[in-house]
Amino acid sequence: MLTLRPAQADDAAEILALIRELADYERLRHEVDATPEGLHAALFGPTPRVFCDLAEQDGVIAGFALWFYSFSTFRGRHGIYLEDLFVRPAMRGHGIGRALLADLAARCLREDLARLEWSVLDWNEPALAFYRTLGARGMKDWIPHRVTGEALLMLARGAVWNPSIFALPFPPIVRTFGASGATGCPSDEINTAATAAQPSEAPSAAAAPADGGDGSTQRDYGMATQADVVSRFVEICEQTDTPVGNVKYTAMLMLEGSGKTPPFQLFQRAKTQADLRAAALACKAHPHFTRPGGTFVPAALEPPPDIPDAPSLPVNAWRHVP
Repeated sequence: MLTLRPAQADDAAEILALIRELADYERLRHEVDATPEGLHAALFGPTPRVFCDLAEQDGVIAGFALWFYSFSTFRGRHGIYLEDLFVRPAMRGHGIGRALLADLAARCLREDLARLEWSVLDWNEPALAFYRTLGARGMKDWIPHRVTGEALLMLARGAVWNPSIFALPFPPIVRTFGASGATGCPSDEINTAATAAQPSEAPSAAAAPADGGDGSTQRDYGMATQADVVSRFVEICEQTDTPVGNVKYTAMLMLEGSGKTPPFQLFQRAKTQADLRAAALACKAHPHFTRPGGTFVPAALEPPPDIPDAPSLPVNAWRHVP
């Protein structure tokens, strides 16, 4: 007997198993880094924004549909976007996939939603043929686009000038400049990190600041490395209960241009404070991040040329001089 039901909190591990089986079928298992904890928070937290229906055949979970509400500006109404639909191979041929889709279509009618839509891999001809029998049509005039990984980080840099984006709990902020954008980190603690990072025989990085030539001062990091600074940043943020999301994206900005390195990818996947600590340790073990740093000098906090309308912020600003 086939039954459909909304997923419950104790289904998170089974949902992840279904996702992995789907990824195996789609040859995308290497892209799966979801966890039961992450799915539990997304699906069953206080304000879930994604939903899951499970299909059971004779009491055994046979498949699932994972979906969320979309919106059409042209129609002025919400719709449903079906992120994943999967039926286990041994249980196919019994109308389970059709039943899951029909249930979502009925929801659209009950809630006056404009449409039900999903994406299909272009090589998956069995799925394409099945969807055609349902009256679905391919949207050939539309090309999906996606920004992820380091490309997402670089795009987000244009928003860093809004101090609420990362909402670090402590002023002033050190802004470490690259080609554009900035990262946030407490300046006094960065100086402390630079000093503490040096071996005892090295000259002190916190010695009297030198004249920067324009009335400003500069401080030489000496033997401090990028890994030292990032690790100290992670430590401070843990002590101040800074949200993990704020810390991981700021750390990724601090490691700009290193998107293919394991430490960067560990920060990208981080979901807990323990994950952040592991990523910081990986930085310290990676030769790319363990070269001595340069000099950090005060700089006027002016928006980079590609963000002409970005406001100046009333915080200390520092730029990196290799």
